[in-house]
Amino acid sequence: MMLAPGATPTNKDFVENKDKPNISFVVKNSRIRLLGNGKDIGGEQILGQKLNEMLQQVKQSQAGHSVTTMKDFGAGGAVFKRHGIKSTFPQFFRDAGFKTKKEFVKAMKRKTGPAFKRIVSQAISDLQNGSETNFGNEPPNKDFLVKTKQLFDNRNIIFRTIDGKVVPIRTNMPHQIEDKVPF
Repeated sequence: MMLAPGATPTNKDFVENKDKPNISFVVKNSRIRLLGNGKDIGGEQILGQKLNEMLQQVKQSQAGHSVTTMKDFGAGGAVFKRHGIKSTFPQFFRDAGFKTKKEFVKAMKRKTGPAFKRIVSQAISDLQNGSETNFGNEPPNKDFLVKTKQLFDNRNIIFRTIDGKVVPIRTNMPHQIEDKVPF
């Protein structure tokens, strides 16, 4: 089987687009349109899901605070200790310069202004490059990268050389082919 141009045996399904478009966006009538080198490229649904996920993360977050606990109790009485509980707000919330949940939610509902543009830019960056969350690292979103033409999806494609040119031929085979016989 011939691999896609630029593919390696370890990563034959997805190949980086060497002429990938620069992603930008415009907001018109509260709708986001993704642009690649000035042309519509799609991916708005995936971006919308990411923005909704970011909104839910912020809504569920809590500010850090300090707690007093009893460390020891002896003949001299109780000894208390103060320690802090870390904030659960995600890093993108702090990086975008927000101070309160209310401010963030308001920007998300309005869908206009520089604060909203910072949120959308952060969401696009997270989808392209992955992000660090409170629960670990989130990898780049391959569906978004394919939709925005950052990667080529070579699943279900066979490459053949025809008249000296490498030609992709799309097949209807499923993405996952089982190695085991089902009986």
